[in-house]
Amino acid sequence: MRPVHIFAIAGTLVLAGCGRAPRDGGFSEVQKMVDERAGLTVRWDQGSADDAEARRSVETLLAKELSAESAVQIALFNNQQLQATFEDLGIAQADLVRAGALRNPMLSADVLFFAKGPATLEFSLVQNLIDLITLPKRKRLAASALAAAKLRVADAVLGLAQDVRVTFYRLQMATQTLEMRRTVVQASAAAYELAKRLRDAGNTTALDLAQEQDLLEQAKLDLASAEVEVADQRERVNILLGLWGPQSAAWQSAARLPDLPADELPLEDLERRAISANLGLAITREEITYNAQRLGVSRPFALADETMVGAAASREREGDWGVGPAIALPVPILNQGQGAVAAARSDLRRSQQRYAAEAVAVRAGVRMARARLVAARARVVYLRQVVLPLRQHILDETQKHYNGMLASPFQLILAKQKAIEAGATYVQAAGDYWIARSGLLQILNGGSAPVSMDHAVSTTLIRSGDQGGH
Repeated sequence: MRPVHIFAIAGTLVLAGCGRAPRDGGFSEVQKMVDERAGLTVRWDQGSADDAEARRSVETLLAKELSAESAVQIALFNNQQLQATFEDLGIAQADLVRAGALRNPMLSADVLFFAKGPATLEFSLVQNLIDLITLPKRKRLAASALAAAKLRVADAVLGLAQDVRVTFYRLQMATQTLEMRRTVVQASAAAYELAKRLRDAGNTTALDLAQEQDLLEQAKLDLASAEVEVADQRERVNILLGLWGPQSAAWQSAARLPDLPADELPLEDLERRAISANLGLAITREEITYNAQRLGVSRPFALADETMVGAAASREREGDWGVGPAIALPVPILNQGQGAVAAARSDLRRSQQRYAAEAVAVRAGVRMARARLVAARARVVYLRQVVLPLRQHILDETQKHYNGMLASPFQLILAKQKAIEAGATYVQAAGDYWIARSGLLQILNGGSAPVSMDHAVSTTLIRSGDQGGH
């Protein structure tokens, strides 16, 4: 065999190891997963005709009054952080292609010069033997990593949808509260003006006037806080929807929260449903599979991971070529592979323990979400059936007493203020209900359990990009 034959072998190995990553990266499976679980439509913007249609859909939705669900759809098409998360699929798909490709063979050449006679040429072409043997296992590892990436991306989609709903409901709560605060300021201003006239006429005390002014000033402070809250929540929505420039200022939201649905979500067998649907647990299961496979690869090949086999050719002085097999074995003096095996074993145990911990958290989370929903609905119903009618009855009776000159103007204004405050409490309770309902749906669809009722800041997308890999 001449050196040209060695180069021919090398070319064959290179062609055998070549692969090309599909553009889709498994995104169609993510689309199907999200649609089946939550009925959501999502697009990965890669410059296609469908992507252009998605952008037109965003413009159409923004031209209308936004609801929580239309805001979610805009975010799924337009949120730049989510689009960046989709690239994780391309990276995982590329890793799968690389896992199915052989390492490049090593070609070495030696030239030996002699005092007398022509020089001797020696060639060798070797390939990592373990690389050849473990090729199928490496592909299975990469396939498991790709499956986990699909689950993480789907979880990011569900998480973004939840963040949008919560923030949008908070915007509606803030908007309705702002309108009530304006009404309170108007009522307090009227009371203060009346008190000043009565004081000027000598029919009230300086203390009464100061108390009315105090109520007015507090109402103004509450109004200013409500205005800031509306502006803050609107910008949070802009962030989640990926809006800036004229788009961020032009859209309008439905000002009022929806009424409570007549029928509540099914609340039976929640723990089993949450465990079976949870994407976080599915991701950890893939990690367990990955780490178990990695341990299976590490154990038998810990000592021989650098073994090389191939062919060698040598040209003698007389000009003839000699060809034969070549092998290079590592000498396990300094490193016997214990570290690789120990790390793989620890990764496997860690992922198993993490799965158990996450399952406990999912079960607790769904119970918390159920309790929040039941309590929030009961509070809304109580306010609507008891507190609001009672405050309205007090206001009506006070109005009758005022008309009959049995109640002072201040008593009437105070009754109006209390009725308005009860309305503000009802708005807060209704918003908490919709947030609690969305949180329970999020868990049952497989998303992460909401831990608190704090403002949403799209933490799901951050989590999705912090999973790491091997």
